[in-house]
Amino acid sequence: TTAFLLGLTLAEEYQRKVLIVDAAPAGGDLAARAFGSVGGGGQQWHTWARQGFNLSALRWQLAGKDWGAAVLGADGQPQDGAQLLGTMIESVTGKGWIVVVDAGSSAVGSPLLAAALETDAALVVTIPQRAEGANRARVFLSRFVRRFGPKAPKDVVVVVADQDRGPASVFRAISNGLLGKVSSIVRLPNDPDLATGLEFSPSDLHERTTTALVSLVDALSATKAASRRPAR
Repeated sequence: TTAFLLGLTLAEEYQRKVLIVDAAPAGGDLAARAFGSVGGGGQQWHTWARQGFNLSALRWQLAGKDWGAAVLGADGQPQDGAQLLGTMIESVTGKGWIVVVDAGSSAVGSPLLAAALETDAALVVTIPQRAEGANRARVFLSRFVRRFGPKAPKDVVVVVADQDRGPASVFRAISNGLLGKVSSIVRLPNDPDLATGLEFSPSDLHERTTTALVSLVDALSATKAASRRPAR
């Protein structure tokens, strides 16, 4: 829900094209929940690759393409998908798209997340404010910095979503662990209207959520990758 919300808000309120990538190692159900089931497993990845990553071809491979916020579901063959993801992200961000990566609660071990973090693009990585999942994500990102150096994650904005009214101490632990390693860390407060899972519009969000999303957009705008790409 968090990744989908961010994508819709960036598309509707800020007129940006958004690609939402399901990077949860277990596969997740982001695309199915958002726009109805997208069949074919890894077909979306491989069809687009054969067509040369052309944006016009991309339109027909993504659910929700007419919303301005497109969802690329979990790949049936995640390792193959990871090999294609870097090229895909750099292809769309060069045209002004923003990429939101839904890391789920198990970021460690996701080849899709690792591939996304290696690209020269501004990324939003969403993780839940839960002690177990969020701490795994913090450890993963810290290891990534040690492996690839501090430059790559500098264009990453981490969004910590308070999905179940978790204690603020979890957010503080993540902030302390990632301070200086990513561009920004934004906390998205618990919103009861979103927790229901019902259909929603960015214009109907709670004021606290809207304020957090504005902070997110400001954080994205401050990344070096954002300054390198067109505004639309």
